[in-house]
Amino acid sequence: MSAPEPARFVPEALPWFAGTPWWPRFSVVEQRTANRLMGLLVNDIFLLIERDLILPMARSAARDPAVQARPGLPERLAELVADERRHIARFAAFARQHGATGELAVARPPAGTALMARLAGLLPTWRALWWAVLATEEWTITFADQVLAMPDGDAAYCALHAAHRGDERRHVAVGSELGLAWDAAPAWRRAWAARAGVALVRRLLLPCRAPRRLARAFIQQHPRWRSDECHLAQALARAGGGADYWRMVLPLGQASAAGQAWRLRPAFAGLTSPIPGWTP
Repeated sequence: MSAPEPARFVPEALPWFAGTPWWPRFSVVEQRTANRLMGLLVNDIFLLIERDLILPMARSAARDPAVQARPGLPERLAELVADERRHIARFAAFARQHGATGELAVARPPAGTALMARLAGLLPTWRALWWAVLATEEWTITFADQVLAMPDGDAAYCALHAAHRGDERRHVAVGSELGLAWDAAPAWRRAWAARAGVALVRRLLLPCRAPRRLARAFIQQHPRWRSDECHLAQALARAGGGADYWRMVLPLGQASAAGQAWRLRPAFAGLTSPIPGWTP
């Protein structure tokens, strides 16, 4: 009697593998491998966001007099930092438990992007990171909603994202309050920060190395596709850069805090949306 298939990490409709012509050609076992690789990829992107975007933003914001002047906000920022450090440890531990090292560390950004985010944490430039943080935190909540709605999801993966979602809901509230301190800057600084934040979203959330590493990690488990590795990586790149990917990453509807922040602040007026198919 064969062993049961591992449970799914993510909904089958998640872009990338399921968005390529290769998906129908995979066996049931191969589709489940691809599904779990996608779940590990998303975890890795979340870890990257928290380590290289949210923590630098929070450290920089905590030193800003406009933030320090808001009652209780410095304390809530300190709680956010503690939460994010705990999240990073949890995602890293989950990755180790499921062999997601080496080729599966797919979301590492180009060195220049990571350096740009980390330097921002050392300078009074948190406003350049604020909108990107708000938008990506909302993604983590939406993603957790999708995972927890699956009737047959992996119990450990679902528990990881249920706990993460609870913290991130509080973080979005902190991010919205930071927006009031964001508004205290001169108009020229707000305009610069808006442009920098939009550019950073695209650089951080479209991991250019992921398609090749995803294809290689998949083929390590299913070597019958080895001769097609290059074509599979190309198909993953196309699926990962399309509008479906961005609707999944940044589902900014009318009720979205990041969407409202964009629409209500003149600094964002005239900027090109960083999300294909999304009109602020």
